[in-house]
Amino acid sequence: MKNSRIRGRRKRMNIFLPIASMGDIAFLLIIFFMLTSKFMKESHVIFKEAESPDIKQIEDSAISVIVDNEAKIWLQGKLCGSPEDLRLAVERLVMDKKDKVVMLKVDRNIKESEFGPILVSLSKAGVKIAMIGTKSKSYEHQ
Repeated sequence: MKNSRIRGRRKRMNIFLPIASMGDIAFLLIIFFMLTSKFMKESHVIFKEAESPDIKQIEDSAISVIVDNEAKIWLQGKLCGSPEDLRLAVERLVMDKKDKVVMLKVDRNIKESEFGPILVSLSKAGVKIAMIGTKSKSYEHQ
C-alpha cells in the first residue's frame, strides 16, 4: 500500500514567468499611446504653419486650437462653431489647471480679420496664448 502512494505522486515543476519584462512592455505601450494620441487628435486638420524668423521654442501645452485654411476653428481636433463657443469650451478645459497656456495654430493664408475674434475669445477665457509657427530664415509677405 505504501508503494502505490509513492508511485502515484508526480514531482511538481516550478514555473517561472518573467513578470518584470511584461511590466516594462506595458509601461512602454502606455507611453507610446499617450504620445501618439495628441498627434492623432489634429492629424485630420489641414493647415500651413505661419513662418517668422522671430519664433522661439516653447513647451507643448495640453490645449490646442487650430484655425485651418477655411477659417474653421478646431479645439483639440474637434470642430468648434464660433469664437464664443471656443471661449466657453476653453474655460471648461482650463478650470482646474495650473498651466493655462493655449497653443494657437493659424493657417498662414488666414487674415487677421478672421483670426482676430479668436484671439479676443481666448483672451476673455483668461488663458495665455502661444501662437505656433515655423522658424524661417527670412520673412516674406505673400
